[in-house]
Amino acid sequence: MINKIEEAIKEELDIKNIVFENEDENLNYSRIEFKNCKFEKCKISGSLEKTFFTDCTFSNCDFSNMNFNNSDFVRCAIRNSKFIGCNFVEVKFYKVDIENSNFNYSNFSESVLKEVKFYETLLNNSYFDNSKIQKIVFDKCELIRGSFYKTSLNGIDFTTSIIDGIGIELNGIKGMIVNEMQALELSKLLGIIIK
Repeated sequence: MINKIEEAIKEELDIKNIVFENEDENLNYSRIEFKNCKFEKCKISGSLEKTFFTDCTFSNCDFSNMNFNNSDFVRCAIRNSKFIGCNFVEVKFYKVDIENSNFNYSNFSESVLKEVKFYETLLNNSYFDNSKIQKIVFDKCELIRGSFYKTSLNGIDFTTSIIDGIGIELNGIKGMIVNEMQALELSKLLGIIIK
């Protein structure tokens, strides 16, 4: 994998149409473009700042604690993978489908997430502070103690997810779609006491 990346950097080319399988690497690169690549059963650590992933798939991978600061994920699919504790600050996610994965303790602060679907995914203790969220789906996810300060959740449906201990400002609640139990939990933010 490192040889292909260094060759692409040297030749100033994108990395296209490659299947990376069973790779175990520590990478520290920036400004790389992966197009139509598949990552299968890879364990990658380190940093890929300002990297572009377009039409890529990640399956059964472990990218935990990676630094993706200022990167872009466009039309990507992530399945059965671990991205625990990753830095996604100032990242753009566009048309990304994430399923049955673990993003606990990840930081999406100051990011843009548009047309992103999280399905059966763990996002406990993750940060979405000061982010722009549009057409995002949280379906059967865990967002326990998730942080959404300075982020509008207008029109976002949390009814099938667990949001216990969510951190949010009062003006961020406006338009948020929740079930009855979640509404009771959120009422605590308003200082309401229900008997």
